Amino acid sequence: MVFDFPNNTDVKTYIGGMGTTGWNTWIKPKGFSNAIIIGCGGGGGGGPDVGASGGSGGWGHIYCPLLSLPDTLYIQVGAGALAGNPGNGSATYISTIANIAYPLNILMTCGGGTGGLRLGTAGSGGGVSFGVLTPGVYMGFSGSNGIAGPGGVGDG
Repeated sequence: MVFDFPNNTDVKTYIGGMGTTGWNTWIKPKGFSNAIIIGCGGGGGGGPDVGASGGSGGWGHIYCPLLSLPDTLYIQVGAGALAGNPGNGSATYISTIANIAYPLNILMTCGGGTGGLRLGTAGSGGGVSFGVLTPGVYMGFSGSNGIAGPGGVGDG
């Protein structure tokens, strides 16, 4: 077990679909002292026919005291690309406002993976960046690259 959470946890999960998603709102819970925020970008689609697989989205992790976060965060979950479509996955954003046009308000961006192509060129994994830095522990992991060659068709 990675974490031994006590019974008094407040877990919120936001899941993206295969397509454009809007903004979700997270409200800071009362009576807690720390937050663990985990984000993952959408994966790239596998190429059609004998295509290569798409890259996975990058993922990030923030562990911080709740008092360092605003009362509301906005989450836009990145969508994965469809199988047989060399499209790219979209990024996941966690921000202090519901708008990515202002990068100084973005807490974390988890990039989407790129799609694999038809004749064996694999997609690349997405990256992670952190913007508004609050006191805490930050970890970011680039997504894995896809697998070159035939047989990599699959959803992101």
